[in-house]
Amino acid sequence: MGTQFLIDSNQSKKRRITYDENNGEDIISYLPECITSRILSRLPTKDALRTCVLSKDWEHKWTGIYNIDIDDDMRFVLKKTRKTSFINFVDRIFFLSRNSTLKRFSLRCHLEYKAHRMISWISAALMRNVADLEIVYHDDDVVLPARLFSCTSLTTMKLKWPCFFRVSYQNLFSSLKSLYLDRTKFLGECVPGTRKLVFDFPVLETLELQNCEWLKVNLVEINAPALSMFKWCWDDYDYDEVESLPSCIVSHLKEVRFRSFSESLPDYRMAQFLWTNALRLKKIVGLRRESSEERQRKKIFGQVREESEEKEIENFWAKLKTVFKHKEHGIFVKRKKR
Repeated sequence: MGTQFLIDSNQSKKRRITYDENNGEDIISYLPECITSRILSRLPTKDALRTCVLSKDWEHKWTGIYNIDIDDDMRFVLKKTRKTSFINFVDRIFFLSRNSTLKRFSLRCHLEYKAHRMISWISAALMRNVADLEIVYHDDDVVLPARLFSCTSLTTMKLKWPCFFRVSYQNLFSSLKSLYLDRTKFLGECVPGTRKLVFDFPVLETLELQNCEWLKVNLVEINAPALSMFKWCWDDYDYDEVESLPSCIVSHLKEVRFRSFSESLPDYRMAQFLWTNALRLKKIVGLRRESSEERQRKKIFGQVREESEEKEIENFWAKLKTVFKHKEHGIFVKRKKR
């Protein structure tokens, strides 16, 4: 009697497939192509490609994958040939892939590649109408392709990469719902007669900016009526006035999180600018005030603010308490109107 495998498609419907140990029937190879592609797409991409050696029938099954997740930290390759092997590996994936649509393309690079190579891989993903794009790279000598800004298939984009966004003064990401940028450098044509860039995100819900640079730009206007989460983080913040910051305040902004509130004047001004202009803001997370011990310690080491700065900070906390209630450590919730 053969061994039975139970495939549970859902709770109400079950079907049995019999595997005969005597004749060694290969059931998996007879699965519909759509199911095989779905299984292989859930594997790490390098493992999906390895299935090509299973048999002649499996030689090209991997070409139907719709998720590409690759990392050049390929430990099974000799260090001297790792870079060349990885380039050939990625090129082969795009050359042989039969899928005209990619759900996800994730690329993590630790080695250094020529700019045209990175652009060619991104362009290949865009040509396949990628929905989820993630790039992690360190080189800062790459200008992103212009077609990225007109891509209508992108819904999620995450770039941890000090690349250049060379953009026109008005940019439309019609389908983007989540955007994460880390160390990105914006360089573009501003609105004529100004130093202002305008971005339109009709359906953007989450925006996170970390240590981005705005070159030759004083103001960035982001129109995002569906925005519900905004995160802004910087390490070396040297703006003197809040008005020179990108204007990311929109009518649907509900929550703001400060990851490293340093209690410098620009930080205080940024926080006040946010709660003053975001009409629907309900919660601010990450605000903190120096304890009396910390202030005393700074006085000992000569780290004393000017009287005008101290007065401005005192006014900040006084105004904050009239609008927001301190719920717990670092969390302030907007008071209900009576």
